[in-house]
Amino acid sequence: MNQGEEDHHHRTIWRDLSSNLSKREILYFISGSPDGVREPKIREFMKDVFKFSFQGSVESHLKELEAEGLVTKETPRRGAPVWHANPSLVMEMVRNELNAMKFREKQLLELQEYLDEVYGD
Repeated sequence: MNQGEEDHHHRTIWRDLSSNLSKREILYFISGSPDGVREPKIREFMKDVFKFSFQGSVESHLKELEAEGLVTKETPRRGAPVWHANPSLVMEMVRNELNAMKFREKQLLELQEYLDEVYGD
């Protein structure tokens, strides 16, 4: 593998590792609230987690999670929608995440070695 291919390979690994982080954080936050969570609380949580405002992308993540069956939307007569997690699917997802951790750890260690070579210490 030449240097250009290796750079691309490591950038691809990084994108894959981080691509669904926001969606997972939202799902795990909703999962921790058996009575559901209103959208403004989700936005506030994400701002605290990532230290910046999500300005509308929360809704797109929620729609994706809803399409995957991981959450459901309750529309009360007043106020913002309330989102509820699908516990059985969330638990399955967590089990899958745990099973994938060893592989991800290996990828991150390889990425760290690569970055150490590129940027030195």
